[in-house]
Amino acid sequence: MLPYDSCNLGSVNLGLFVTSKQTVDWDNLRTVVHASTRFLDNVIDANHYPLPQIGALSQRIRRIGLGVMGWADMLVKMGIPYASDEAIALAREVMAFVDEESKVASEELARERGTFPEWEQSVWGPDETCARRPDGSRIRPFRKLRNCNVTTVAPTGTISIIAGCSSGIEPLFAIAFWRHQADARMLDVNEQFVAQAQREGWYSQELMERIADSGHIHHPEVPSEVQRVWTTAHDIAPEWHVRTQAAFQESVDSAISKTINMPNEATPDDVRAAYELAFNLGCKGITVYRDGSRSNQVLSTGSGEKEKTAAPAPAPVVTEQPIMPRTIPADGLPSHSFPVLTPLGKLRLFVTELDEKPFEVFAIIGRAGSDVMAFTEAIGRLTSLALRCGVPVKLIAEQLRGIGGASSAGFGPNRVRSVPDAIGKLLQDHYVSPDRPERPKSLKSSDLPPSVEVALAYPVTSGEICPDCQNATLMNEEGCRKCHTCGYSEC
Repeated sequence: MLPYDSCNLGSVNLGLFVTSKQTVDWDNLRTVVHASTRFLDNVIDANHYPLPQIGALSQRIRRIGLGVMGWADMLVKMGIPYASDEAIALAREVMAFVDEESKVASEELARERGTFPEWEQSVWGPDETCARRPDGSRIRPFRKLRNCNVTTVAPTGTISIIAGCSSGIEPLFAIAFWRHQADARMLDVNEQFVAQAQREGWYSQELMERIADSGHIHHPEVPSEVQRVWTTAHDIAPEWHVRTQAAFQESVDSAISKTINMPNEATPDDVRAAYELAFNLGCKGITVYRDGSRSNQVLSTGSGEKEKTAAPAPAPVVTEQPIMPRTIPADGLPSHSFPVLTPLGKLRLFVTELDEKPFEVFAIIGRAGSDVMAFTEAIGRLTSLALRCGVPVKLIAEQLRGIGGASSAGFGPNRVRSVPDAIGKLLQDHYVSPDRPERPKSLKSSDLPPSVEVALAYPVTSGEICPDCQNATLMNEEGCRKCHTCGYSEC
């Protein structure tokens, strides 16, 4: 964009333009694109600009940015997987149609109201005055337009939530997740997914809750074809993210907001490959996000010079007695697995035992690399260190129990106020209380049920903690971070 340029943006919800025969409703899409182009051109004249320079440039070049959202919804309705050649071909066709029809509408406006003032010197102007490449060739064909640019794909974090559709050209964030508001825990499931499940006869409330807990739809009740089509951001290889963006970029005047999601184990070579592929396919720019790459920074404040004080009196000599954690026996230890529901999702606590007393604690929640997982792992490590150093489990449980957060899960005596509270309650119930419930069967690798193997293969895809509403639904999308619960956006 130029100095003092402005963003005048709008997005068409593609998910609304699929017929009952699973084809694109081209006629209605054309009508909406023409109306949207006129609307955005009117905004230029109706707008009140904060600086006169912005108003002057907006009038001279009349840049608008008509884009799309709901791309993932369109694919689902048409039964097309996001990561497929069919989806890439459709992306090219749809965006070429939107771009061309928007330019046709801009030509109609030019005939009615005149071209934009800088038209003759622009890439669209006549041969005598148009802007050209260094080799003298035209950049764009001669065209009398009302607007210098008509299409872009801008971030739609907030407006897509208002419209109830998927963001921009991103894949779906999640099929189902838990939403926490006003101390209530509510299940949020994609309405199209629920409708399809009910229509095909495999819907159940218990299944929807299981999908929200696990973060994926790879369950026996869900048909394989549904699993093939209903893919989410972390099911899709980075290459397909880049190819999707490149397909849209072919028919977009400006740039595209899109996040190339990568797994936590992605290497610098993987990132390089994504950038090189984007460059080779003609993308104007990309945003790469590797899960867990936003590490927690220790914030500190300091001053310059320290105040001068009198020399302190010599401290008494204290001989420290080193604390040596007990070592793990060479033949290993039995362990028990305890699942519990917390405000941030399902927690699984693994407790190893020595002489029927807890020896180490391992806690798993959320996805690898997330802030939630980092905090929970820290609690587990410190609890394990305390146990191995001889701190009574009763004291540890008392310190963890009762810690409250922004919301809770469960009711009455089963109410869990936070992840630390959940760990404290489990330790109290199973290792401190005199009337302890029977502990689960001791785990060995050969005893793991298929459900655990599925959980390991498809990790929970919860987001980061939103700084506004505190829900674990802050996701990296469209080159930005947005919350799918409250609409908070960092853009």
